[in-house]
Order: sequence, then C-alpha cells, then structure tokens
Amino acid sequence: MRVKSLLLVLVILFVFTIMSFAEITRLINYQGIILGTDEKPLPEANYKLTFKLYDEDNKLLWTEVHDPLFISAGLIQVKLGEFTPLELPFDQPYFLGIQVGGDAELEPRMLLTSAAYAFRSDDADKLQGFTVSAEPEPNKLVPLDNTGKFPVSVIPGGAGPAEGVYLKKNAPDTSRATLSHVLLLVSNLGSGDGINARSTDGIGLSARSDNSNGLVGWTGASDKSGVFGFSTDGNGVTGRSDNNDGVFGASVTSYGGFFRSDNDHLDLALGGLIGRINTDPALQNSELILSSNHNISLRLDNDGGENSMLKVLNSGGKNVCTINEDGNLALYNGGNKTIELGTGLDYAEGFDISSRDRIPAGTVLIIDDKNPGKLKISESAYDHKVVGIAAGANGLNSGVRLGAGQFDLDVALAGRVYCNVDASYGSVSPGDLLTTSPTPGYAMVVKDFTQAQGCILGKAMQELVAGQKGQILVLVTLQ
Repeated sequence: MRVKSLLLVLVILFVFTIMSFAEITRLINYQGIILGTDEKPLPEANYKLTFKLYDEDNKLLWTEVHDPLFISAGLIQVKLGEFTPLELPFDQPYFLGIQVGGDAELEPRMLLTSAAYAFRSDDADKLQGFTVSAEPEPNKLVPLDNTGKFPVSVIPGGAGPAEGVYLKKNAPDTSRATLSHVLLLVSNLGSGDGINARSTDGIGLSARSDNSNGLVGWTGASDKSGVFGFSTDGNGVTGRSDNNDGVFGASVTSYGGFFRSDNDHLDLALGGLIGRINTDPALQNSELILSSNHNISLRLDNDGGENSMLKVLNSGGKNVCTINEDGNLALYNGGNKTIELGTGLDYAEGFDISSRDRIPAGTVLIIDDKNPGKLKISESAYDHKVVGIAAGANGLNSGVRLGAGQFDLDVALAGRVYCNVDASYGSVSPGDLLTTSPTPGYAMVVKDFTQAQGCILGKAMQELVAGQKGQILVLVTLQ
C-alpha cells in the first residue's frame, strides 16, 4: 500500500516537553497520529519522515529527516532537533510541515504553540553568559530601576533626574522615550571614544528625535572630531531631513563643516533635486571661502544629463548668475538676463525692430528715425544710420550679449560675425571696407571713400566674387 494514499487526513496531538531553562536542552518531544483515507491508523512499519519549520512568509528555516522511523498504530513519536540542531531564536511564529517518504507535504502546516518558545526564557536569567545582579558587580547585568532609568551607581560621574539619563525599553533593540531631557548621555573622560558603533552590512549608528537633535557629538580635543564617520565603500556620515538641514555644522572659531577626500574624488558633493550651501541668516555678513595651496576647481557634473547649470539665486529664488556646462556666463537683474558671456566672437546688444517681419541673422540694420530706439533693415547705399549686423548667422554665436532675451534681436556692434554681402556693386576681397547697399539688408564694398565717411560697417575677412550674393565673415568696425 502506497503511503501517499494514506496521507489525506491528519490528526496531531502536540506535546512539547522542555527541561528547566536553567539546564535547557533544545529538543522538542513531538507526538502525533497519522490516519489514512479510511480513517484508520497507518500500518505498522518503518517510514521515512521529514520535518520542516517555516515562518509566516512560507520561508523554509529548518529541516530534519528521521529515517527509519517506526510507526505503530499510526502513532509517531520523535525528538525534533535530535539530528539537526534547533538554533532558531523562537521569537516569531513557526509552522511545522511533515512529509512521509517522497510524497507531498501534509496540509495544513501546524502552528507551534507556546511550549517551544520556552527556549526564549533562557535570556531571562542571563545574556551571553552574564547574569543579573541587583548591585553593580564585574561581569553582571544591572537592571533599570523602577523609574526606567539607569541606577546612579553605574553612570560615570553620577546622574540624577536633572541629567535626564533615561532608558525605557519598549521593543527589542529599540530605545524610546517621550522626555524633555537627554534620552541617553554617554561620557568618556579618558582618551577613548564616547560611542564606537559598527555594522558589517547596515547602519553603524542611528539616532532620532522628533523635536530636537537626533545625535550630538562633542569633543574637547583639538585634533579630534565631535562626530566622526568612516566607511570603506559607503558614506562615512549621512544626514537627511524632510523639512530642515540634513547635516548641520557650526563653529565659533573654526570650520562649521570641513570636507576632504584623500584621493581623486570630490571633497564636497551636492546631489538630489536641490544641493545647497547656506550661510547663517543671523549674521550680518556671510562668506563662502574656497582656500587651497594649489588650484581650486568648482566642477559642474551632470552625470550624463542635459542642460546642467550652476546658479546663484537671490532670496526670492530668481537668477543672479548662471554658468552652463559649456562655460557660458549670464548675469541677471530682477530675474532678467542683462549680460551673457558665451563662446562666440562678437559683441552684441539687444534691440527692438520696427518691422513685424522675421529678421534673418546676417541682415544689415540701421536706426529707424521714425521709431526712436528701434532698428530697421538697411535699404540704401552709404547710409550713415548704419548700426550693425543681426548676430548668429552660420551658427556663430555672440561672445558678449547685453540685454539678452529682453529685446527682439541681438545685433553685433563689434567683433567677427557673418554678414549678408552683395558683390553686384563690385567684388569683395579680404580687408575691403564695407558699407550699406541698395539691396535691403545687404552690405557692399566701398568705392567712394569720401561718401563712406560715417557709413563704414566693417572690414571683409573673406572674398566674394563680383556678381555674387552671400554671407561672408566680417569684422564689425563702425566708422
């Protein structure tokens, strides 16, 4: 008869017998009765039984095989932990599964009852070999007093209610209190550390306060740190706040925060949506000082992103100064861009244009005498109202821009810029003087130097064959 056909109905009598925790043996006496589908006990024989313990998430935690196990009248009796040590902490619910031979595990699994958790009582009288003592003794544990604080006798230098040295245990490995005093004060008057906390995989030291400082470090030694964090691969010190400073540093006579890297990495890195360096608003004057015996580098690194920019903002959050990753510098007034230093080769100022038509880059512009302060396209030869050239032709941007973005058009008043030139009025050679032409928006070579006085736009830097029209590089030198 196959065992599998007999494992559909299960009746278990759970009996745990555990010796006194003073001489605890980590074995569980287990008895049960297995019935077949005919509700009769299993036939008398030797069987292979596998016992397993799971947690609430069905994670397998422990396995032990009893083979052979003699079953008579369906009764099984084993000592769990006899072959595989029961080294579980028994601090959470465990579920027992039983498998007979190679068949599927019986269902449902059985919840271990309180008897097995007597293993936990071993911690009530000792901890890692240390026993409890009512008075401070070497290698003895001293309990908290009836007020939930450390006895005065075990606090270095003594302590009382005024010191606020309380420790209230509400959960394993958690210290909580609702006090207006310090929760835990540790002082070392020698040369050692106040607290040295270390973790292989997690956080070495974590402290929290809902309404005050989570962690305060202090030292009287000039060559030591109030708080020192070290990590081989991760962050030495990490600070975070949802509504205030993640890490705050202050000093009366030295640095409020000092950052140093011993290799080729950033000493101070600002990340996230907003990275800030704030000065104290209570001070009349605040300074950010970068000091080094060698070169100082302020690096803008966007880690592969686009349009990264270094910004200086005023108290209203408006731009005062920006530098993009191409090195373009812009200065602002009231949030409006007033000056931009770029990678181009000309000096340009912003102007409004009388015409509603789009003005192409390279167009020659003159003063509109009917609209003061505005410009229009040139349309006659030797026009003394000539101003400059619409900047940006052939992708050559302006090196300096005044009033950038505040006017209709950036107009090159000096420097190198591409310009519309009509050689129908004569061929153009490098070095030739240029003036306005009858062709709207185009320059031409100067033929009458007397008439050209006050009408000179600039000098040609490229050749243009007679009869052709196009854009050539011009050095703007208004005369």
